[in-house]
Amino acid sequence: MTRLLALPTAAAALLVLSLAPASAATPPSGSRWVAVVGDYGSRSGAEADVARLVAAVRPGAVVTTGDNLYSDSTYAEAVGAYYCGFIAQAPPSTACPAASMARVNAFFPATGNHDYTDGGIADYLGYFGSLDGSTTYSVVRGGIEFIVVDSQAALDSSESMTSQRTWARLRARTSRAQWQVVVLHHPPYSSSATHGSSPQFRWPFATWGVDLVLSGHDHVYERLQEQGTTFVVDGTGGADLYEFGTVLPGSLARDDTHHGALFLTSTPVGLVGEYWSVDRSRLDRFVVRADSAVVA
Repeated sequence: MTRLLALPTAAAALLVLSLAPASAATPPSGSRWVAVVGDYGSRSGAEADVARLVAAVRPGAVVTTGDNLYSDSTYAEAVGAYYCGFIAQAPPSTACPAASMARVNAFFPATGNHDYTDGGIADYLGYFGSLDGSTTYSVVRGGIEFIVVDSQAALDSSESMTSQRTWARLRARTSRAQWQVVVLHHPPYSSSATHGSSPQFRWPFATWGVDLVLSGHDHVYERLQEQGTTFVVDGTGGADLYEFGTVLPGSLARDDTHHGALFLTSTPVGLVGEYWSVDRSRLDRFVVRADSAVVA
C-alpha cells in the first residue's frame, strides 16, 4: 500500500491518515534540474526503470546517496551501464564505451556501506576518477553546492567523524552558492522499519546554513522537517524496497511502494524538489525558501 502523506505540519503527520493522490503533472525536463538517486546499483529492472526516468528528464547532473554497487558486480556493470551518458573519466568498458560517455563529468556519487563491503573503496575511486582520490568532496551545479560526506567512513572512525563534521561545517559556512545541500548515505532521520535513523549525523545543519540534507540507506522515500532543516531519504533507485515502521513526528511525505528519483532545481522562489516514480507520477513536491520555510 502506498504510504505517501503530504502534510502542512509535522504534528499533522500523526493525525491525517488519508493518502495524497499522485499528481498528473508532467515530469520536469532540462539541464537546470539535478537528479538524485540512491541505493540503486543492483542491476535490476527497477534500476533500469529509474535510469530511463532520469534520462527522460535530461538533468544537468546526477547525485547519488550511496550504495552504487551491490553483490558480485563491477561499477561498470552496476553504474556505467545505466548512467554512462553522465559519466566522464571512468575507464571505458563494454557496458559504457568511450563514445557514449559524457565529455564533462556530471555524475557525483556518495559512498554507501555496500560500496565498502561489496565493492571496495579502491574500486570505487578507480571507477569514479573524477573524484580525485577522495570520498569526501563538494561540487556546485545549478546554484546548488552539494557537500558530499562519507558516512560509512565516519561510522568506522571517530577521527573521520570529527574531521568530516568540521569540514562539512566549513564548506557550508563559506559556500558562495545560493543553496547548500549535504549528501550522506546514513539518514539522520528515517521512519523505515529496516535501518531507521542514524542519530550520529544529527549535526546542527540549520546553524551552518544548510538548506537540505539528502540520504539513502533505507529503501524508501521520505521527507522530514527536523531542527529547522529539510531532510529527504531517497533510497528507491533500484534495490528492493523497504517498509515504514513507527513514523517520526517530523515526517511530512513518504512512500514505500515505488522506485523513483528526486529532482532539484534552483528558482527565484526557492530550492524546488520533486519526487517522481518510474510510472511518471509526481508523489511529492516541496520548496525550500531562503528563510528556511518549506512549502509542500
